[in-house]
Amino acid sequence: MRLRALLNYKELPILYRHKVLSLIKSALERSDKEYFESLYASKKPRPFTFAVLVAKGSRLEGDVFYSEKPHTLWISSFDSKFIVKLYNGLLEEEYVKSIEVKAGKEIKRGEILCKSLSPILIEREGNNPLKEENFERFNIYLNLIEEKVMKALLGRGLKKELKFEPVDWRIVVVKHTLDGIREGLGKPYAYFTCFDGYFRLSGHPEDLEFLYNKGIGLRTSQGFGMVEVL
Repeated sequence: MRLRALLNYKELPILYRHKVLSLIKSALERSDKEYFESLYASKKPRPFTFAVLVAKGSRLEGDVFYSEKPHTLWISSFDSKFIVKLYNGLLEEEYVKSIEVKAGKEIKRGEILCKSLSPILIEREGNNPLKEENFERFNIYLNLIEEKVMKALLGRGLKKELKFEPVDWRIVVVKHTLDGIREGLGKPYAYFTCFDGYFRLSGHPEDLEFLYNKGIGLRTSQGFGMVEVL
């Protein structure tokens, strides 16, 4: 399922992920505190991803986007319960102008063409980035990551090995901050080497639909790895 919210932020920092994640947490806690605490009581992956589309015509000054038009927030999850809880909480949030829930696409084939809506983060052991465009290694670590995520969230692993094939792809470096990053690194922010663009992904249809809804790669609940199926 997918949720679209229009955000009336006249000032939106470039490091917007921290701000948006705070909004999501606030809405969940407002809607159902017990449910919110169950999501964040452990290190288990969260069941969602999100992407922000900065309003057209926004003016960038320093590290802030200024706009009189609303920004668009897309949130995706395989868990309808999560979307319902979030929807109810967002209704009470001051800066949310409107909310719309949409059904996600049903995937029945073993290969899909995708476009990333937020950069995809794939790393090696020890949080080491894949700096080179070595997609053979990308596939290895993609499968390792998603096998682990699916076991944590679904109680099973991949039904079939995933295969990633770039179509129009580039490496991007994303500046990101969260309380955990600041505490862990002792720095105000970190840089993540990510992948962005168009690609084909093949695998079992059920796995592909899960990834379409949950997001691909690491830190999806922090605004990475959201994709659209074309």
